Order: sequence, then C-alpha cells, then structure tokens
Amino acid sequence: MTTDDAIGQYHAILARDGLAAETAGQLTDELDRRKLLFGNRPLCSVLRPRFLSANRARLLRTQSFLVSTALQRMQEVAIHNSEILKQFRLLPWEEKMLPIPSRIRHPSPVSRLDGFFTAEGRLRFTEMNAQSPAGAGFSDLIAEVFLNLPAMQEFIRKIPVRTLTARRGTLAALREAWHDWSGSDSDPPQIAIVDWTDVPTRIDFQFLREEFEREGIPTRILSPLDLEFDGEQLSAAGEPIHLVYRRVLMVELIDRCGYEHPLIQAARAESVCIVNPISCRLPGKKASFAFLNDEANAHYFTGEEQRAIREHIPWTRFLEERQTIYSGQVIDLIPYVLKHKERFVLKPNDAYGGRSVVLGWTISDSAWQTAVTAGLAVPTIVQERIELPVEPYPVLVQGSLEFEPRWEDTCPFVGPDHEMFGCLTRLSTEPLVNVSAGGGAMVPTFIIDD
Repeated sequence: MTTDDAIGQYHAILARDGLAAETAGQLTDELDRRKLLFGNRPLCSVLRPRFLSANRARLLRTQSFLVSTALQRMQEVAIHNSEILKQFRLLPWEEKMLPIPSRIRHPSPVSRLDGFFTAEGRLRFTEMNAQSPAGAGFSDLIAEVFLNLPAMQEFIRKIPVRTLTARRGTLAALREAWHDWSGSDSDPPQIAIVDWTDVPTRIDFQFLREEFEREGIPTRILSPLDLEFDGEQLSAAGEPIHLVYRRVLMVELIDRCGYEHPLIQAARAESVCIVNPISCRLPGKKASFAFLNDEANAHYFTGEEQRAIREHIPWTRFLEERQTIYSGQVIDLIPYVLKHKERFVLKPNDAYGGRSVVLGWTISDSAWQTAVTAGLAVPTIVQERIELPVEPYPVLVQGSLEFEPRWEDTCPFVGPDHEMFGCLTRLSTEPLVNVSAGGGAMVPTFIIDD
C-alpha cells in the first residue's frame, strides 16, 4: 500500500457522518488533559497523523546513519586542526568551550537531523540539531493520543501501523554516554534535565522524566540557577547530580551566567557527565553542512559518505567572496547568489529556531541585496532551495471537514551509534517549517508496512 492510498482511506473514514467532529473533540480534550502544548498553543491542529512508507523509513534510517557518521568524522578531523577549525567561524565563547574534555565517544549522543522528502520524492537534510534537540517526549505522547482517536481506531483495524519511540531511544543514548563517561553502567546515574523554567518545551521534559523514572532512573528537572559545584560534585539542593541532560543552550547560559557557571566548572573538572557535551558545537553549526558539501573537503570522507552527502545535502557554502563549483560550473559566488535569489536560502551560522532565515524567492530584489550584504558582515551560509513537500491535512472549520495544504518536514532523531530512534514531523502553513518560529504544528509519524 502506498502512503497516498493510506491517506485516501483515512480521509474517507474521517468523512463519515459525525466522525470528524468526534475525532476533533477527543483530540482537543486529550491535548488539553495531557498538556501537549508548545507554550500556550495546542501542539496539533489537524486530524490526521503523518504516514511514512516502510521504503521511505528504511531510506531515512540508512542515509541518516551515513550523514551522522560523516558529521562525526568532520568533528574528529577538525577538532585538533586550527586551520580546519577556521572554516566553522567559531565565536569567542565557542573557542573557550571547545577544549573542555569529554569522555563520551560521540560528540552529540542525542541529535536530530532536520530534513524533507521533497516534492520530487528525494530525501534532503538541511541542518543538524546537535546541541539540544527537542521533541522526543512530545512525539511519543502525541502518537499515543492519535492511536486512540475514533478515526485512527477505525483505520488501524484495516491497516496496521507502527511507531518509533523517541523517549526510549533518548534514554538508551544517555545510558551509553554514561557508560562511556563512568566506565560502568551497574548503578543508574542521578539525572538532571537542565533548562530555564520558562521555556515552551518544559512539558517535553516532564514526559521524558516519566519514562526515565519508569526505568528506575531518578530524574529531576532543574534550572541552571539551581546548580551548585563545590569543586568535586555538581549538586542541587544538596542532592548529587551524576548526569546532566543539557537542554539549555550554551550561548544563553553564558550570556546570563558567565563562564564560571557551576555546570561549566564541573565540566572542566570532569566531575559530571553532560549530554550533549559542552564541546559539541561543530556538528550543530550551520557551517557543518558547508564543510560536508564543499568539494575541497571531499577527501575526508569515505566513498559511501560522499555519495550520501551529494544525494541528501543541498548545495551549501559560506557566504563569502570566492569561486566555487555550482551545478558543475565554476562561479563567482556573491554575484551568482545576487542574480539568482529564487534558488537560495540564507542562514546565519549561529541562529536557531528558524531565526533570521531568509528565503530568496519570497522577497524583492532589493531586500535580497540587503540580506546578502548583511550576510557578508555576519557569518552566514547560503544553501540551495529545495522543493518542499505539501500534503493535504484535514481540519475542522466551524463544524465542517476541510482539507488544507501543509508544508511537512522529516526530522529523524539519531543516537550515538548513528542509528535513527525516532522521527519528528512538523507542519506549517508557511515555507519556514519550525514550531518555535510560530504557526507550526506537530503530528505523530506512523510507518505503513509494505
């Protein structure tokens, strides 16, 4: 069965008398009861999950593995080579953090690749979230909600589906990191999930804590302001902390608390296991895809990794005065980008959450000229536009079932073994697909077996 067939059957079930309204009512009640919110917004506003074919799921698994291994290889090549590190345009605070030791083998044990199955059906990854990827708890809980909706119950009687459990994969990644750091996994660590108290993803942390504690691992949700370090042990309110699942962004921690924050002191002293490590900056910078994609760096990667990079990463370069190769031809980068705004996206090297991303085809020539000029002053990448997929999703509008187009992304979670352990799907009415950028939503991803 194709995903189009599955979508058609689901929509036909939903269109039966009263079922859409019943499904919408139960969805609203469950989102509210389980506090599945991003800030104050319900996490989901549509009545259908995302269906992913088994073939596409296999492709996603194999190619995210190769791109993840290439990113780790990149980190290993660059970390001790000052000339290569220049390609990443490190900020002053990053230069201070990069030498902090970590006993964990993988630079980013819990990561998320952000990508799309394009309108032509190609898998394309646009960046890696290697600092503190969100959504593992949300994606599992919203899958549970959808599995119990009336329309979904009717659907799975005919067409079986399976899910990917991101919370379990997150815990497995933390356990492996703890084993690397401590040399033993006999005693479970005391875990602290650390971020600010006002972040909109705080509910996500609660879902993760519930999973961890079901597995017998004591877990607290703490603010960076709760942490203390006495020179030997990181703690909060007198209770020791062995492993920090770091969801706080380092740039925010340093801006608010400085370089001598207890978490940074404990990291320097190798007194606590931190996931992801403070030194994990390279894979998470937008420059990482420029490094992978640049023809000058191809020799660092295996033939299989090079093929994955060519096939699944859009053409990406640092925005600078240079010559490079585009579509098999040598170009002068800046004049070419200025002339062909409909082909390109600009992304600040160190932005996150969709901030300051400029889509060339959505603005005027003069605005594009201004954006390119600004991008030359602040480290920025230019990336080739991909044709984003648009899918029809059912919504209830004043009691009437309607089908509205949504842009749809595909974001696999990747663990320290480079294996995919979950998949986040976000929807948007705007071509910038990002929940934190506003206007977005999340739906569960269900795999339709062959």
